[in-house]
Amino acid sequence: MMKRKKCTYPAGQSRKFFVFLHFTIMNNPLSIWNDHETIIIGKGPAALGPFVAAARDGLLKDFLDQQGVVIAGQNPGSGNLGKYRLNSNSPANDFLEPLDGIAKNGLGSGIRNALDTPEGKTLQRFGERNAPLPIVAAFIDRVGEAVKSLLKRKIPYCNVLPAYGNLVGIRENSCFVDFHQDQLYSGNIVLAGGARESETPDFEKISRECRKYPNISHRVLSASEAFCQKGIERLRVWIEGNPDLQVTILGGSHSAFSAAWSLLNNVVQKKSGAAFAPGSIRICHRAPVKIFYDSTVEADSFKYSYTPGDVCPQTGRVNRFGGLRGDAKKLYLQIMSNEEDRVALKHIQNPDFLIGAGESLSQSQVAILALGFGVGKRTIRNLDAKTEEWIPLQNDRQGQLEVDESCRILRADDTPLQRVFGLGLGHGIKASHLGLGEPNFDGKVDGVNVYWGAAGSMVVRQILKNRSASSRTLQSFSPQES
Repeated sequence: MMKRKKCTYPAGQSRKFFVFLHFTIMNNPLSIWNDHETIIIGKGPAALGPFVAAARDGLLKDFLDQQGVVIAGQNPGSGNLGKYRLNSNSPANDFLEPLDGIAKNGLGSGIRNALDTPEGKTLQRFGERNAPLPIVAAFIDRVGEAVKSLLKRKIPYCNVLPAYGNLVGIRENSCFVDFHQDQLYSGNIVLAGGARESETPDFEKISRECRKYPNISHRVLSASEAFCQKGIERLRVWIEGNPDLQVTILGGSHSAFSAAWSLLNNVVQKKSGAAFAPGSIRICHRAPVKIFYDSTVEADSFKYSYTPGDVCPQTGRVNRFGGLRGDAKKLYLQIMSNEEDRVALKHIQNPDFLIGAGESLSQSQVAILALGFGVGKRTIRNLDAKTEEWIPLQNDRQGQLEVDESCRILRADDTPLQRVFGLGLGHGIKASHLGLGEPNFDGKVDGVNVYWGAAGSMVVRQILKNRSASSRTLQSFSPQES
């Protein structure tokens, strides 16, 4: 193995997320080799995406051929999804349909067979209804078991490693990955490790400012904490100790309304006698709230106001990607019709969001931050440079890494890293790259059906293109017959 160079890191930045760029070709290009063609770093639903997509597209054998594929993340499956005490935003069928097109007798038949497991059949009973996330997670875990079994079926060079790896370097035809004491070469890297709420640009600042309110102090939670069991129990203690408890939720996304839904349905228990008073939960949001409707006819029937730019040209759906769905949508409509008086909305138009939400925060004892998910500012190191050189990656306003139409991670100068892909919550793909969605929506598209569908297919096809390009490069260095 190549002796690893000692690397230094900018103050305050974690090694785990660094991508080090090394564009050096050995003197003899024919000596370039990899332990694996692709290493996928992650263990959640996004890490399974390339396998499901390749099996459905009839490309699984090609994808696993050559020097194989490795998942760096023990027991790939649902990740943290099963911890959330919520119903899915999407219908149950959205999680099942990506597997429908997989051949019953092909190499990927084990993945398709997850549909026939008890977990698959339980999920199928929900059909077009939203299923509890623990039930969705149990099904995804079955898919993960099938992928793990596939990779351990003595397919050359394929495996599931028990620990995450750190991407240490990239050459023209390979990436160098450090697994603590082990070091591997790979032709491609797929970063599918998810994202964190604390990595969004404003999270630490807003959290710190909320704690300055003496009535709130330490009672600041992220949205995901509000619908996990541990956070639910903390909230339950707080409300039972203070029947006049007031909560401010900062944000207007699905997470904000899901947090409010969890307060009303998970935290409040009839047997405890605790309850929220009218107007005691306030959702402070920046942008106007939009609602999803399956068609313009349905939207018209509810007298919902929309513009042509809110309608997806491909499906005719209103706010297909930018609108609230499921329980979040239901709660919003109940609030607007005065059917639900415990929750109030406050549209913050002040450019300084915290000043606009100040009155609500000053009256609250709990603050819940629903600011989205991100991976924060990241840089890559060019080890080929004579002096230390850090190259920034491109982030969106949410703190997610930007990717191109093939899910390749972008540098800050808008050029892609040819062999480094992003898939999952921290690397959402734009709807425009999929050729889908309403014109007014400029955000990212995330979800299991995206990772296992279009985005997963893009990653697989680009990896196969990279293989072809590498083959042509090596052939150009082959000795010519005299």
